[in-house]
Amino acid sequence: MIDFDYLLDFFIPKSGGDSIHMYITKSLMRDTEIHHRILKNEQLSQDCFFGFEYAQEGIQNLIHRSKFNGEFAIAREMSELLVMKLQQTELNIENFLITFVPPDPKRFIERGYHIPHQIATSFSAKLGLSCREVFIKIKSTPSQTQLDARSRIINLNQTFIVKENALNGIQNLLIIDDVTTTGTTLLECKRAIQEYNPEIKTIGLTFAG
Repeated sequence: MIDFDYLLDFFIPKSGGDSIHMYITKSLMRDTEIHHRILKNEQLSQDCFFGFEYAQEGIQNLIHRSKFNGEFAIAREMSELLVMKLQQTELNIENFLITFVPPDPKRFIERGYHIPHQIATSFSAKLGLSCREVFIKIKSTPSQTQLDARSRIINLNQTFIVKENALNGIQNLLIIDDVTTTGTTLLECKRAIQEYNPEIKTIGLTFAG
């Protein structure tokens, strides 16, 4: 079935900005290195891989357009680039369940979509892996982009829980987000997993970091 909403968004971006495809045909497609960072706080550490440096030319604009201007077709391009980069590494996620950081309830209602969910759905389909919602954000919080590092930790503390029966039989979990800066969101996801089942291995994967 043809996704006409996607096609319309792809060729005629809602913000009136440049065609999404220009980013794929320029330097991004030639940048095949995937970056690795270990996220840490006082109690937890989390391996995180990301495709692009957030400060790289065009990346911030791409993310801003996808998150705030309603150009959800960009998420599919993000997922394609992440797959391409992942295939250049020795990271084996064959037996991983794919999930995504949970949306803020209030902002999800306002926007009607959640970019990490869009990326995860497309990413898993390209690799033939299962994808499902694992986390629930149990309270609405201010946007992380407006806060400093310490305030981000306080803002998200104890706000994610694991859905009942969402991880039955799961040993490996890949958590997708669109961007990580301080790593607070992914570490909060890791905390929720540790409380649910500390034996589950988790890896973070984001488009930019």
